[in-house]
Amino acid sequence: MLGPELKDLRSGDLRKALKKDDALVRRVVRDAAVATGIVVGNMVNLLNPQVIALGGGVMEALSKEMMPVILETAEKHSLPGTIKGIRIFASKLADHAGIVGAAVLARRLSRRR
Repeated sequence: MLGPELKDLRSGDLRKALKKDDALVRRVVRDAAVATGIVVGNMVNLLNPQVIALGGGVMEALSKEMMPVILETAEKHSLPGTIKGIRIFASKLADHAGIVGAAVLARRLSRRR
């Protein structure tokens, strides 16, 4: 199907494997969510942001499976009380998040001149 190097692996393939209850993929997705949660907790501790939007194709395809684990892990890895009030969510822009964000920033900067 994908070959030993998994060159053509896409987030949709992970979704299909989860629907088939693939234990390895379930574990990999959970481990990725835990790692992301640790990063989010560290961002909260270091930057004290108001919003954290998680984007990309994997988040688009697997946000229902990953977000609960990400939020739980982030809370465990952030300083007590610091995560309250911070909006943490999966972006709906998927792979377009970077370009849309760049366009919004360029527009804001051009209005300042």
